[in-house]
Amino acid sequence: MPNIITHTLFADEVLEILKIDSLDERKQIFEIGSNGPDILFFHHMNPKDFYKKSRLPKLGSRLHSGNVNDFYSSAINSIWNEKDPEIKEDMIAYTAGHLCHWALDSSAHPLIYNRTGNCKGMSVNAHHRYESILDSLMLKLKKNETIESFDITKKVTDSPLWMKRAIARVYIPALNSIFDDNLPAHVIAETLDDWNFMQKLFRDPHNKKIPAAQMVDKLIGRPNQLAGYAVPNIPEDNYDIMNLKHELWRNPQTGQKSYESFLDLYDSAMKKALTAIPLFLKACAKPKDELAKKDLLDFVDNRNYCMGTSENKDLKYFDLIDLS
Repeated sequence: MPNIITHTLFADEVLEILKIDSLDERKQIFEIGSNGPDILFFHHMNPKDFYKKSRLPKLGSRLHSGNVNDFYSSAINSIWNEKDPEIKEDMIAYTAGHLCHWALDSSAHPLIYNRTGNCKGMSVNAHHRYESILDSLMLKLKKNETIESFDITKKVTDSPLWMKRAIARVYIPALNSIFDDNLPAHVIAETLDDWNFMQKLFRDPHNKKIPAAQMVDKLIGRPNQLAGYAVPNIPEDNYDIMNLKHELWRNPQTGQKSYESFLDLYDSAMKKALTAIPLFLKACAKPKDELAKKDLLDFVDNRNYCMGTSENKDLKYFDLIDLS
């Protein structure tokens, strides 16, 4: 997953191109949506609840690797069934943003996995580090800013109650129906708060937290366990994170060769999002329009967030870089 800043920059570009008032008026919830199932990974990642078990991180992983059509079908059904017109528009904006996450992850993840590993064990930390560096680079490239001036916690992650309510009305029916669960609505509010907490905790505009986190990581023998979460304030790339040199890399699942850069993949993702969102909005416009919903689901084609395929096969083709 490209990290929060990159997903937000992508979502903002989509809004600029689409120019749809109902989405522009709900920019923040659209941006939260653009972070997709990633919010689920943060449930109980706060000092008060850290010892508690949560099912949400595992469900977040399962949503990344499958059940893609099921999720968007459930979201549309929930939107159709919502009686309050304002809440319905909030749910639409959130889910439209969520499609941005799908578009960018399904396009760019193969490169990121190829360079960092299968996102299991220690490679999870490398994945986080890669994406944090990517955030720093993309922020400089797209807005000529650093995190010193661009505070994602004020712009995106600090969500009011009405946003949490709309997001829960999308997510809870989807999770409970897809995974035969009985999650209460309040867990979505909790995980959104924990997501915001973690972004504040690791925000490091003055480069004080990353060195301290790296020392702890070294002591525990787990490179980037903590430091991987922090976005560097000064963009510095000694690894060609975005593959701007167009070096050969392979799809980790299929072995297909590519020379595409992250920016090439970003552009491909933009085309996906600009196709998917109008299809989604058309499906929402007329309740119970199953044909319009089918048009969206046929386009999404159950392509997952990890590899952009409908298959969930083992990953075995890697060209790893050392981010320790």
